[in-house]
Amino acid sequence: ALTEVKLNEGLTSLGEYSFYECVCLKSITLPTSLQSVPSYAFSYCITCKSIIFNEGLISIGDYAFSNCLALTSIDLPSSLISVGEYAFNSCHSAKYLVLGKDIQSIGQHAFLESYSLTDIYYGGSQSNNTYLDEGDGREKEKDPNFPVDDRDIIQYAEIHYESSSPSESPSITYSSEGLEYKLNSDGTSYYVSGFDAALKQRGIEIPATYNDLPVTAIGNPNAITYSNAAFRGSTSSCNYLESVIIPESVTTINDYAFYQCYSLKEVKISGSSLQSIGQMAFANCYSLKSINLNDGLESIATDAFQYCISLDNISFPASLTTLSLRAFQYCFSLTSITLPSSITDLGLRVFDSCYSLKSVTLNNNDITNYLFYKCYSLSELIIVGAPTSIGINSFYNTALESISIPSSVTSIGGEAFRYCYRLTSVSLLNTSVDVSDSAFNDCYALTSTTYRS
Repeated sequence: ALTEVKLNEGLTSLGEYSFYECVCLKSITLPTSLQSVPSYAFSYCITCKSIIFNEGLISIGDYAFSNCLALTSIDLPSSLISVGEYAFNSCHSAKYLVLGKDIQSIGQHAFLESYSLTDIYYGGSQSNNTYLDEGDGREKEKDPNFPVDDRDIIQYAEIHYESSSPSESPSITYSSEGLEYKLNSDGTSYYVSGFDAALKQRGIEIPATYNDLPVTAIGNPNAITYSNAAFRGSTSSCNYLESVIIPESVTTINDYAFYQCYSLKEVKISGSSLQSIGQMAFANCYSLKSINLNDGLESIATDAFQYCISLDNISFPASLTTLSLRAFQYCFSLTSITLPSSITDLGLRVFDSCYSLKSVTLNNNDITNYLFYKCYSLSELIIVGAPTSIGINSFYNTALESISIPSSVTSIGGEAFRYCYRLTSVSLLNTSVDVSDSAFNDCYALTSTTYRS
């Protein structure tokens, strides 16, 4: 899979859609000879984290880098004059934007839904701008000399005038201020129910007690949607929050607790008391790179870590019994996983579209439907123990080259290995296994299928 693009000096033009949907692409370097990036050229390069824009670039076309979900910053060269509509739309992980003083136009919604932008470094002076007001997002009369035409990037961002680059980020200091608490129904403990995002805290350490009673949960135990989540990001709060420490007293992280905390990078779980992580608890935490799942954790609910696109490593404890539907779907940076034999309830699509996932070890786990669907980089599969089934579309469009299916497997579902273009050999250790007619459809390189008693 294509992971790096470094365009040679002397290149003067690119075609539209040149690298569209290169979903495994991690870094891009543009040459000084390239003056224009055309529309959709790098759109939907969803795992790309780094783009080097060299001096000499003059224009960026519509949607050119839209949906580069993992991009961490947008550092535009001083030579740039124009940015097209939706050019950086949905670059959810980008923390800062650098704009040169000579830029003349930025198209409508150029930075729409780039929620993590907290700082703008603008080469022009504040006197040129009567529209932006230090991130409060209120509309003002716009000075025509300032290029930003709408409020896409200013709702939460702080503007640094006459500045060409970000200063070094300050170290995170932890505080328990701004937290809201409510009594649990039994009246013997508290849960964290809210957080005052106006304090713009970058680190929170949740205390183990409040009013001399233990804090045992994070988030509303009756949350139905994200609207009443404790640390909800996006339009409500938490765009500055980068790190959270959870005390040993906490046994439950409830549904939606940290939903859409776009800047959250690290979660530290203390001790071994945490037993469950709720539905969508960390979903859409695009910057989340590190969380330690503690010994004692028993269940991870539906969509709990969906779209945690920066999460590159996860270790599952031997205590885990339930890993639910889509729990790690679209975790584009995950590279390897080992599932413990303790898991007895493994949901569908748990690792669906984890594009960078290369290595998987299964320990006595039945392989559920769509489990590794479109894991394009998956090339190593180790099966330990005695699984009994391989589900529908479970390895659809992966990079497996060979596979030995243990004798315990009695059924292989429809399209289980479809579009495994690199698959050359299959060894079946159970001569009576029920193989669906479509299980190996479009495996064009498959030349050897061996049954062994």
